Amino acid sequence: MMVSGRFLGLSGPASSCLSEFGGRVNLYGREIVTILATARTPDSVWAPRRATSILADWSRLITRFLTMLRQYVKGILPPSVLRRYEHELRKETHINRALRQFAGETRYIEIGVRDGSCIREITAKRKYAVDPASIDPEKIASDGTEVFEVTSDQFFAEFADTVLPKNSVHVALADGLHEFEQTLRDILNLERMMPSDGVIFVHDCNPPTRRHAEDMNGPWNGDVWKVAEYFRRYRKDLSFFTLDCDWGLGVVSNLSSVPREPDTAGILEISMLDFSYLDANRDAVLNLKSPLYSQLFFRKHN
Repeated sequence: MMVSGRFLGLSGPASSCLSEFGGRVNLYGREIVTILATARTPDSVWAPRRATSILADWSRLITRFLTMLRQYVKGILPPSVLRRYEHELRKETHINRALRQFAGETRYIEIGVRDGSCIREITAKRKYAVDPASIDPEKIASDGTEVFEVTSDQFFAEFADTVLPKNSVHVALADGLHEFEQTLRDILNLERMMPSDGVIFVHDCNPPTRRHAEDMNGPWNGDVWKVAEYFRRYRKDLSFFTLDCDWGLGVVSNLSSVPREPDTAGILEISMLDFSYLDANRDAVLNLKSPLYSQLFFRKHN
């Protein structure tokens, strides 16, 4: 039976999205049967990849539907359920979840602070804010957060070795200039300050459209996504996935205890990629995961 939004009493975008999902269930259902039927034949090489692509497409559509559905269910579901769902869509939730795996004096650093809306919600014994823009300490926190009004490059060149002893930072957020090479440089600089079980979050990894990737006059994600492709090709020792929330929240772990020099030729190669490459290979490039995946990941990572 075809599932429709109107059948469930919905209207507008949520209805259209649910109907689209029902249509794809019907379409893909037949294709899945074909895949299973050919799984043991010589033509089955493509089957696992196609099945994975179908499941990823379903996952994205479900996420989109749930996002639109929120406006229709606020009067139906208990507020606690809604708060819990929305809680999982925020980067602060996942950063704090990562910090809770560490005992003792936890340290957190944020590159790109802006109005301090993220860092002031983070729970850590020591916090460091790095942003070249003028930062109002009162907007960040009153808990002794150390503020550095310098570029990230200047911070790592002049302050980091003194302020941050080796392996002292447990969790970091790279959310500075939304450009591939700068973000990669920030991550690699952070890596040498962190233990192997440290975690680096990377914001803006999943621009939904070319406009979000290229137009600086609106919500601008830039080409941060290229960091994911760089790691996929040139840093296979790292673990990387992207939580499908908050403009794409990259998660880097299994850090190296030995500093690794960036691959200059690799950086040039990746920098030349067009947005169309991401659009055609989004799941593979970003290793997209549901926001709920972080609960499982950080339970295992502990």
